[in-house]
Amino acid sequence: MEGGANIRNELNLLIGLCRLDFDPAQAEKIRSVLSEITEWQYFAGMANAHGVGAMAYYNLDRLGLLKFLPVETHDFLKNLMVMSLARNTSHVSHMKEVLSILGGAGIKTILLKGMALENSLFGNRGIRQMTDVDVLISRDECIKARKLL
Repeated sequence: MEGGANIRNELNLLIGLCRLDFDPAQAEKIRSVLSEITEWQYFAGMANAHGVGAMAYYNLDRLGLLKFLPVETHDFLKNLMVMSLARNTSHVSHMKEVLSILGGAGIKTILLKGMALENSLFGNRGIRQMTDVDVLISRDECIKARKLL
């Protein structure tokens, strides 16, 4: 792109993989960019740093492209996916307990951000990497909720 940003192929690939669906043209563009990657360690590091390694692995698998990754990159991304799935499963388990306690006390809650996206958009597949769970409750219920938990 003339006069535009010069974005590394590794970042173009990562950006291209951050979606839920691919039409044939998008899938072909991913395949094309994939063949130009030279710095796999940089790609994996950026995927990890931006919390999209699990999604990158998932989509590379869906597109049948994992076979083109170096073993180290494949294993690194797969480990991110497995860790994300394990962490999310733990979060869901704990969140059920928390929501049960709060709901039992009549405290209305709304799941926000990661957990809401993982449950509604991603379908509990570990694609959305999370380190915590955000819950919205009314300001008036905060002290009551803290004491209960």
